Amino acid sequence: MAQMGCYVPASEASIPIRDRICTRFGTSDDMEENASTFAVEMTETAFILEACTSKSLVLIDELGRGTANDEGAAIAWSIGEELIERGSYTCFATHYHQLNRLAQLYPRCRCYHMGTESNTNSVHFRYVLKDGPFPSSGMYGIKTAAQSGLPAELIREAERTYEKLRNDSEATENSANLDPAANSANRINRNLLHHLYVLRYADLDNAGLRRQLQYLRTRFLAPTAENE
Repeated sequence: MAQMGCYVPASEASIPIRDRICTRFGTSDDMEENASTFAVEMTETAFILEACTSKSLVLIDELGRGTANDEGAAIAWSIGEELIERGSYTCFATHYHQLNRLAQLYPRCRCYHMGTESNTNSVHFRYVLKDGPFPSSGMYGIKTAAQSGLPAELIREAERTYEKLRNDSEATENSANLDPAANSANRINRNLLHHLYVLRYADLDNAGLRRQLQYLRTRFLAPTAENE
């Protein structure tokens, strides 16, 4: 919006100039080219990977949904990693919860979700962006399906199946958890690297940069040195 000269609805914003805006939206196939929805997805994504640079803005919506879940998640993960390594500023909307782990592995990757309010029988979408992954225990999809008029018995069976699948997944996840102290150190390191990455593009003179670096040193490195 800023690059087009439009009003940006924010109290303040620091927005760099982008050399390209690359998008991947839609779920349509291409009958003229005899291409399925997934083939169209991959063709458009391949073009994005050829064209984007570290100064590009990339917008991707639900990549990989045109194929099996495991394969779609694997492809979305690989493309996400490539965009992170390339440094393109990317907004990647997905329902693949596996991709939440990218934020644990890469300091430049952050995970957000759209806030909701729910009760036993319904869910209300608030259209507010919140930090962190989407809660995995809300059964929002099932509640939305119930609000849409699906039979009650079908919804109850879906809830039972969901609980079984979630318990199996949590058992696998718990067996692979890292040491809590290591997780805490990783969070601190990711936060520091995120601030350094933002500082790289800050419009500050040398004195301002020195002050910010001293602040980061005091905030992130001094406690570590004291503990050692």
